[in-house]
Amino acid sequence: MENNINLTKLIEEFKEIKKEHRRLIIQKSALVVPGSSVIRVFEKETKDDIVSVLQKIPMDKLRNLDNETGFKSWFEEQLDKITRALKKRNRKNTRVNPGIKWGHAAKILNLSLRDLVVDLRIFDTKTTKRLIPWLYCPIDGIIMRKIQGLGYSLPYKGIKNIDKKFFYNIQNLLGEAAKQANFHRVYFDYNWIQQREK
Repeated sequence: MENNINLTKLIEEFKEIKKEHRRLIIQKSALVVPGSSVIRVFEKETKDDIVSVLQKIPMDKLRNLDNETGFKSWFEEQLDKITRALKKRNRKNTRVNPGIKWGHAAKILNLSLRDLVVDLRIFDTKTTKRLIPWLYCPIDGIIMRKIQGLGYSLPYKGIKNIDKKFFYNIQNLLGEAAKQANFHRVYFDYNWIQQREK
């Protein structure tokens, strides 16, 4: 390539990307989160429904939250949206019901939040530090087996049966242990990666 190339068009393209950078990160995450390990139990075309909802989650509202109670309320509001999207094609799908909301939809939302807040850091450092302790661990069969392997009895083996009470009980258990270890419950999900490495 020549050294004296006119970079004007490339510079303009970078400026456009920079302007839309945050929105593009959210869109990219929405495409990645419902990957094959998440989407395999759902009916065909469910991924499109999930992506559409994830791209519209009002992440900016998290900036204004100042306590975990507010986060929980915001979380459950978004969880309802994802659940409606999943039910569109999966109302009778026995692979995901009856725990479609607190098992599968919660896993998708928690994966998205972990991705955007922890891994992609769409917020400034101060906001990120405030939000991370409130984030929930994405729960799936691998995480449940890990918890059971550590000697804790769980009433279910798979996420398709998770209900609201179980969801919050397991999050509280992980949260208390993480707090005593001076860490955060959302990171327990990294057991999923360690399991894949074995």
